[in-house]
Amino acid sequence: MAAKLKTALPKKRIALIETMFVFGLISDASAVYLDSDFNNWDPKADRMREDRGRFRKTLALHSGDYQYKFLVDGEWHYDPAATTQIPNEFGPLNSVVHVTM
Repeated sequence: MAAKLKTALPKKRIALIETMFVFGLISDASAVYLDSDFNNWDPKADRMREDRGRFRKTLALHSGDYQYKFLVDGEWHYDPAATTQIPNEFGPLNSVVHVTM
């Protein structure tokens, strides 16, 4: 009896989209972090880099909608440049980024 050959199915590639976040409301901040549902709201997961008075962070994300906020020197700030804001369970606003190809 001949042995059956197993053929591997090609892995489905899921595209990641480079997404840039920018915070510029407080140019003299000492530390700005990007907190979101994509990083489980870990307040120290994604530190942003200062660049000429603005803080930036670029991440590769899957398509979808993500809620986020900025943690600036220990204080939460929503992104006034975001097109969508929604209230969170604590009352203040979360910003929403729509990531699409």
